[in-house]
Amino acid sequence: MVSKDYAELNRRKAVRAVCLAEQYPASAEVLSFANRLLLFQSEVRVQACELSDLQKFREPLFQLINEVGTDVLRATTDDMDEPILQQKINDYLECIDTTSTESFFARVLLQPFIFGRDIDENKLPPFSKASASNSVRTGASEPRAAEVGGRESSCNNRCPQCGHAPQVAVLQSQGHGKAQSMVCSLCMHQWSYPRGQCASCSQQDSTKLLYFNTPELGHVTIQVCTQCNHYLQCVDIEIDRQAIPDIDELVALPLDVWAVQQGYQKIQPNLAGI
Repeated sequence: MVSKDYAELNRRKAVRAVCLAEQYPASAEVLSFANRLLLFQSEVRVQACELSDLQKFREPLFQLINEVGTDVLRATTDDMDEPILQQKINDYLECIDTTSTESFFARVLLQPFIFGRDIDENKLPPFSKASASNSVRTGASEPRAAEVGGRESSCNNRCPQCGHAPQVAVLQSQGHGKAQSMVCSLCMHQWSYPRGQCASCSQQDSTKLLYFNTPELGHVTIQVCTQCNHYLQCVDIEIDRQAIPDIDELVALPLDVWAVQQGYQKIQPNLAGI
C-alpha cells in the first residue's frame, strides 16, 4: 500500500535507492539521479499550493538537470521557456503527451503536486472525470468488467483517481496465491488489476502476454504483450519485502534494454526517463 504521507514516502524511497545502489553498482548512477529528483520533489510538495506555483520551480529543475541529467534532458532545457513548460504540464494532465522527453519535466513537477490531493478541488484541467475518455485519447482499450477472485469488478488500465497509465505492477500475497495491482505513474495511487491481462490494451489471451526476468533480479519481472507491443515491469514484494516498486524498477535497466531491442515500448517511462 502506498503511504499517504508524501515526505515519509520520499524518505523511504531515498533510503531504498541508496541500498539498491550498493547492491547493484551498475545502477548507482540512475539511482543517484532519482534521489536528487526525490529531494527536489519534496521541496515542490511543500511550496506549491496552486498549479501556477509550479512555474517557479522551472529554473531550479533546469539547474538540477544540467548538473546530473542526461545529455538529452540537458539539451531539452535550452528551448523550454515558461509558455512551453505550461503547455507540457497541461498536455500531461490531459494525457496528450506523457512519454516524450519534454513531458519528463511536466511529470517531475506535477507528481508531488497531485499526490494525495482532491484533483477536482484544485481546479485542474478537466481530465479527471473518467478514465474511459483518457483511454480513448491515448489509444488504450475501454474499461470493462473482469472476473477477479470470483467477483465481477470494474477493470480499467488507467488510474481510477487521475486517469493516467500505470508505471509498474506489483505482486503480493492474497489468499492461496498472489494478487496484482498497478501503481499510477502520476499520482502513485495503487489499484487492483487482474493477472493475465495486458495493462496497456487489456487483452486477456495468455499466449500473447509473456514474462521474462534475470537471475540477478529475481523479484522484478518484465511483462510483454505481443498484441500491442507494450511492456511494463512487475515487482514481487513477497520475494523482496523491502522493495518499493517504482524505485526497484530502476535497477531493471537490462530488462528495459532487452525489451526495446525486441521492438517493445514501455507503457510509461519512469521518473528517470527510462
